Amino acid sequence: MLFEQMPENVLWINSAEARKLGISDGVTVRVSQNGYSETIKAKVTDLIHPEAVFVIHGFGHALPIETRAFGKGLADNKFMKGGLDIWDPAGGAVAFQEHFVTVAKV
Repeated sequence: MLFEQMPENVLWINSAEARKLGISDGVTVRVSQNGYSETIKAKVTDLIHPEAVFVIHGFGHALPIETRAFGKGLADNKFMKGGLDIWDPAGGAVAFQEHFVTVAKV
């Protein structure tokens, strides 16, 4: 049921910042960090801080067998160099993280 609600990952970006970069809702953008980059569709919204972007974890897989996540959005774990070793002791999962990225219109 969740997949029906959100079949593809999108990058949330603040409306004012998106305007400065020439990015409109639904356009493909490139997200880069330390020489690595991936593309994803933008979701332009006022509901995010101007100095932040946001993606949902669990998309952008590279294995075709993972049909629900294959090639849909970006794989945020690729931007977490060393971050997959940081665990939340209360829940046992990978901890929420912040990483500095660059966003540009494709």
